[in-house]
Amino acid sequence: MRNLIIFFLLFVLIGAFTVDGADRALVVGVDFYGDPTISPTDGAVEDARAMQRLLIEKFAFAPGSIKTLLNEQATARNITDTFQSWLINGTRPGDRVFFYYAGHGFQAPDDNGDEDDKLDELVTPYDVKIGRQNGRISLTDERTFIRDDRFNDFIAELSGRRVVLMFDSCNSGTISRGVGDDPKILASRYLRLKPTRSIADRGYSEVPKDGQPRDRSLIREESLTGKINGVVVLTAASPYQQAFPIVTPEKTVRGAFTYTFEQLVRRNSQEKLSDLENDLKREMKSLAETGVIGRSSNGEFQVPQVDVISKTDLADKPLFAASSDEDFTAAAESALFNPLSPIKVKLEIGKSRYRIGEEINYTVDVGEDLFLYILVFSAENKAFCIFPTVIGGDTDNFVKRGRIEFPRDKYVTEAMEPAGKDVWVALASRKKLKLGEKQEYTWDEMFERIGLEELRKATFSRLRGAGIKTNSPITADDWQADSIVVETIKR
Repeated sequence: MRNLIIFFLLFVLIGAFTVDGADRALVVGVDFYGDPTISPTDGAVEDARAMQRLLIEKFAFAPGSIKTLLNEQATARNITDTFQSWLINGTRPGDRVFFYYAGHGFQAPDDNGDEDDKLDELVTPYDVKIGRQNGRISLTDERTFIRDDRFNDFIAELSGRRVVLMFDSCNSGTISRGVGDDPKILASRYLRLKPTRSIADRGYSEVPKDGQPRDRSLIREESLTGKINGVVVLTAASPYQQAFPIVTPEKTVRGAFTYTFEQLVRRNSQEKLSDLENDLKREMKSLAETGVIGRSSNGEFQVPQVDVISKTDLADKPLFAASSDEDFTAAAESALFNPLSPIKVKLEIGKSRYRIGEEINYTVDVGEDLFLYILVFSAENKAFCIFPTVIGGDTDNFVKRGRIEFPRDKYVTEAMEPAGKDVWVALASRKKLKLGEKQEYTWDEMFERIGLEELRKATFSRLRGAGIKTNSPITADDWQADSIVVETIKR
């Protein structure tokens, strides 16, 4: 008789995803500035506090997983240092990461030639230093504001996490809250001086009358396309638009974009990302048409932007896929992608859903001779190596280029109780990994043996030009993976 390999497709209870990773959030709100000549940003701190509550109540973030920087705490140095230590260094592949900024936004002359419109988008923290130059606002100290290029660096280092970055500031589709002509409309989040907007309107951040918005939102470079996985960026406006606050039915001042986002999420936190984007744009258009928010100085109303930077398709998943069995499957799919590798590997499974007791057959196509591993990631911090396998006697995992059919003639694989979802992964490596000597691992064990931390560093190095040395058991481009979500159901 053939040996029988059984591995459990574990049922994932709603909200019960308990991998030993870390949800991490950084929430920033700046109502007023160290320079008293800068106009306040109406409602930014209340927006930040509301987002903190929303993360806890609707996305199941623990209170201790959220850091807040408000007003004088929100210096440029504090924001960037906390982003690096808390969100990047404090997380691992598959973890949820959230960053939120509410405050003034601005544009300034591009400093490295990477912007088609010759302007960098940026956020202006509490300690931003400004001056007047030929009748315009100028930024006088590079250390006191944060360019979109820096956020690109952060994105490169966060690849493989499940990341949401959200900006309620002017020019945020690259980052502004500005001023409306109607006195009933609150001033936008556009960096300007008191008491009028005349100087800012002629500044570097001027909204061109015939300007064409870029295709990409803030924090997005062509160099990141196809090389990053798992990142969603939500911005309050397009690059040449201003973002406005409103007075809510509760009689509080809030950013129109943040308030609208919060109401939609409270209504349905499981809404697909594509539907959330459509709803955000519809609701914001309604606010504009009813005169609640003003126009930018170029005559445009703000249009929220949702930008997905991911190989894994996120449009049909909820934001973070929170409190659902998509939560852990999204974690595994986001983590197990190598943007630096040219290796070709394709996993195909007969179907995505199997009844308990059915035999599961699958194939893997590889583009060169290499070592092949079939891994299964489940909830509760469990991962399995089902090929190579000592149990089935199928330990020779150096395969030739082409198609390999599984299971091979020594064993079968069946779906068994309990029902639920798993992520199947075909991992192709040019070097032999320390996998297959046992059947069950933790996620951390698996990630360490694959070398995902070194991949993160190398991805940042390749994309952003930094130097990197690695002691990983494999080099960054020595492996590639393909994944499929498989579900078992009861008969």
